[in-house]
Amino acid sequence: MKTSKNYVWLSLIMFVVLIISTGCNNTKPTDVEKDLVYVEVQKVAKGDISKIEVYSGEIKAKNQVSVMAKSFGEVGEIFFDVGDEVQQGDLLFIMDKRNVEHTIAQLNNQVKAAEISIDTASIGVSMAEGSMRENQKNQSEDTINLLKVLYEDAQKNYEDMNKLYDAGAVSRQQYDQVKLAYEQTKLNYEASRRNHELLVGSILKENIENAKNQLQQAVAARDALLIQLKNAKETLEDLNVTSPIKGVVASRSIEKGEITGNTVPSFVIVNIDTVVLDIYVPETFINKVQIDEEIEVNIAAAGKESFKGRITKITPVTEGRTFTYPVSIEIENKEGRIRPGMFAEAVVDLERSEDIIVLPRKHLKIDKGQYFAYIVEDNIVKTFPLTIGIDNGKYVEVKEGLKEGQQLIIKGKEYVSEGEEVFITEDHR
Repeated sequence: MKTSKNYVWLSLIMFVVLIISTGCNNTKPTDVEKDLVYVEVQKVAKGDISKIEVYSGEIKAKNQVSVMAKSFGEVGEIFFDVGDEVQQGDLLFIMDKRNVEHTIAQLNNQVKAAEISIDTASIGVSMAEGSMRENQKNQSEDTINLLKVLYEDAQKNYEDMNKLYDAGAVSRQQYDQVKLAYEQTKLNYEASRRNHELLVGSILKENIENAKNQLQQAVAARDALLIQLKNAKETLEDLNVTSPIKGVVASRSIEKGEITGNTVPSFVIVNIDTVVLDIYVPETFINKVQIDEEIEVNIAAAGKESFKGRITKITPVTEGRTFTYPVSIEIENKEGRIRPGMFAEAVVDLERSEDIIVLPRKHLKIDKGQYFAYIVEDNIVKTFPLTIGIDNGKYVEVKEGLKEGQQLIIKGKEYVSEGEEVFITEDHR
């Protein structure tokens, strides 16, 4: 009985095994793809590539001038302040003009006296040469009377000035000018009297020469005064201090009533329609930049947009401390967004290639300096050695080794080898 039960169980087990075995034999063969390496690819395409370096520096105004008075003196009126816009020729400030105007007035009087002296000397020459007529005699007397009045006025002015000078109320320059005027009118008056005596007395030959000498001296004295007068008028004009350029007042160091001169700038004017960025390029790259080359400039303080600059100067010798070459970049600033002192970065294209095969560096294999690309052709992996041009660290230029349209493995290359069959899961185009 026990044997019969065991037989039944054994038969049942064999039946189950038979059913399972039959079911397994009817299953379709496993898909071969389950044993292949899965990879992702993208088509090799052409593009542009560049290798850049970023150099930083501080923005400066292209045109900046320091304006100061040409002579020492007191500041009068001031017409502009920091931040004001000025045009070329605008009057910035005026120096006090009283002393110079007083000097010009005195010189004008002295020139008039010198002209009279010339007339008197001319008459003296004529009289000495015996060409005087009766009316000349009368004219001579009139001249004497006129010169006498001028002489007495000058004498009184000199005496008054002498007292003021002793009291310290006037400058030495003013005192000397009054003294000169007094001596000149005295000389003229005395000369006129001598000439008149020649007219009414005997004329000697030597007196003729003396008369001519006096005329020459009178002309020379007049000419010297005219030079002084011209210089004084130029000095007066220089007291009007104007801006030599169009721009903005960057600084002002004077106040009304202060004493200033030509040693410290009174105003600093900057024109920021065009600004300059100076960068310093090492010797390894200096021959890769060119005059008039367009440069991208980023200035965070002036906005997110990049500015276009242009290389205008490349210094041919190194800057001593850093052994780099100074390069100047000019940037148009018509809107005035860029201001001197802002931090800027210049993005310099050291190398550039266009319409060539460009690949991401990370999708290539590099072995002892040799670049390799894994390409799939008819689901078979092939390895291509590459000749590389520009390598900017992220992308590389492929000069030789690949053609446009080939399928580059971008994911899974670490798990494949030459000649291996693979399964492409995604085609990046």
